[in-house]
Amino acid sequence: SFTRGVEHLQSLLEYQPIHMVLSDAGSEPARRVSEILRGYAWARVVEVPRKYPFGDFTVLARSLGLKPGTAEPVWALGTAGVLAVDRALTLSLPSTVRIVSLGGPGVSRPRHLKAMPGYPLRSILEHELSSKSCRVISGGLLTGREIPDGQLGLDAECRGLTVLPGADAREFLAFTRPGFDRRSYSNCFMSVLKKTFPERLTISLRGETRPCIACGFCEEVCPAGIMPYLVHRYLYQDELEEVERVRVDLCVGCGLCSYVCPSKIELAGDMADARERIRQELHVEVEAEGTG
Repeated sequence: SFTRGVEHLQSLLEYQPIHMVLSDAGSEPARRVSEILRGYAWARVVEVPRKYPFGDFTVLARSLGLKPGTAEPVWALGTAGVLAVDRALTLSLPSTVRIVSLGGPGVSRPRHLKAMPGYPLRSILEHELSSKSCRVISGGLLTGREIPDGQLGLDAECRGLTVLPGADAREFLAFTRPGFDRRSYSNCFMSVLKKTFPERLTISLRGETRPCIACGFCEEVCPAGIMPYLVHRYLYQDELEEVERVRVDLCVGCGLCSYVCPSKIELAGDMADARERIRQELHVEVEAEGTG
């Protein structure tokens, strides 16, 4: 079904090149797909380790030397999408069911399930939550979004539901604790002396938001080479031209900057807000001046 779907895509694209990205080219499914597509000049099999940016199509395209946003568009499709193409063009059947993961520390029984878009979320989560106070996220922990209370059904783009239990009670004088039981990207806790250990994940941030300390961690982990702390600073000063100059448009929304920030600043949100403000306030003005 997968190889038939790829062949359908090839015919629709009129022999444009297709990059088949695999995490393990030596596995049996990958080997079978590679053998079937070996005789096609338009298919190129690429092996990428199963780590970031494997799951991010934008960063993945750049790592392959492709340039999204140019005159030649770059389309990305996951395995489920290829199977949907085969189902539609081979069997003439609609793709109404998708595989959705249900996981996270707030779920008593993590698993995969088949569900249609619009399927009631209450039916999916009923008897599955480990506590009454939980936060349900559409997607993963870094790039997902919290599902609002008004959303009753599964949206069409959802690939998984991540559930986090409620926040723990605040710790008195938590800043004085050595942190043997918690992790930090900055290695400021004593846990750096320990090997891998389990840590209970909740919606608690372990502290309030603090001013930026310009540590540079966000720049260090950014896969697009952006300096998120500068975007945060310029955005706070309402200097949109400077925000655009530091290439906030390259942001892929991975959320790593927010994850490592010791000041608990929602840098990923700042990046998204900056791109939207630039589009509405700068580019609209330029277009209006050009029209006049």
